[in-house]
Amino acid sequence: MGYLPDEPGWYDMPGVDYKRYRDQNGWTEHYLPKGAPEPATPPGQDPEPEPRRLSRTLAIAAAVLIVLLLAVGGIRAYAHLAGSPVPADYVQPEAAAQ
Repeated sequence: MGYLPDEPGWYDMPGVDYKRYRDQNGWTEHYLPKGAPEPATPPGQDPEPEPRRLSRTLAIAAAVLIVLLLAVGGIRAYAHLAGSPVPADYVQPEAAAQ
């Protein structure tokens, strides 16, 4: 009987020109040509997402939100300060009701 490795990993298969992956349960259906670089993550496992990409996306979203808030605030301040002057004969509705 042949040698069966205990550790999960890529192993050369005797008599053929490929490697096969063995996990904790046995041989899987994942193959690589001999000499090919082994993947960074085992087959069937998704790599963890890069935290930089997420933090960069959040930073861009926060920057866009800040710019929008500043723009809205600036427009409101300009409208308040540069609004049309009130005519001298204008009577506010509360004062007229008295």
